Amino acid sequence: MAVETVNLLLGPGELFLKRATDGSAKYMRVGNLKGVVHFAYDLNTTEQQPGNRLTAVRRDKTSEKVTLKATVADFKINQLIMALGQTVSTTQITLTHTLRCWEEVKFRTSASAITLGNSAVSMTSVVVTSIDQATKYTRGATGYTMTSVTKIKPKGSLINKAAMVAYDSADTAATAIRSGDKLNLQIVSLKFSHRLSNGKFITIEIPKATITGGLTIPFSATEYTTQDITFSALGDVTAVPGRSLFNIIREA
Repeated sequence: MAVETVNLLLGPGELFLKRATDGSAKYMRVGNLKGVVHFAYDLNTTEQQPGNRLTAVRRDKTSEKVTLKATVADFKINQLIMALGQTVSTTQITLTHTLRCWEEVKFRTSASAITLGNSAVSMTSVVVTSIDQATKYTRGATGYTMTSVTKIKPKGSLINKAAMVAYDSADTAATAIRSGDKLNLQIVSLKFSHRLSNGKFITIEIPKATITGGLTIPFSATEYTTQDITFSALGDVTAVPGRSLFNIIREA
């Protein structure tokens, strides 16, 4: 049997989403996809089998379900906020928040100040320890001093030593997700597009969907962090029966 090699599928493609009520210009790309993207269509049926026959003479669908599962290989809050079921707004994405920062530094002489990578919210939020966390140094003559919320100098036993410096830092333009106790999930529209080896596109379109199963973010020491997200389709009651769940479209 001959195989048209230009029609073979390889590679995950790209996933785009928007709020179901937004126009097509609002579609956002959902990170970089890694591994396998799973599209699944499941249905349940019921059968009519007359009492004097061994075979079914009629079969009808009783339910159908569509899910799309993807693994995202980067972490961008403004791309994932809708995937987490949140309502997208400027006030939810951009907020002033306090982050806990840390850095390893190599102190020199008592006259040489180290400039921190971020500004501490206060000198009292700064904690200095040895690299192995065995020793905690105090602010003062035997540990360290700070001339500002970004400058730190070693004293006593910290001179010419490496140390871990941790502190709170405020970011007025941080991107953030706030979640908890909101009953309604954000309804989104999905388009997953895959490019064939001949350059033509196949698009799976799901007009209405919500996230299911939440989000897991494993921070691993041996491989890049990825997040698995799963969307489950909703029926579009405004569509013609038989066309309300999904479309698979191939470019001519």
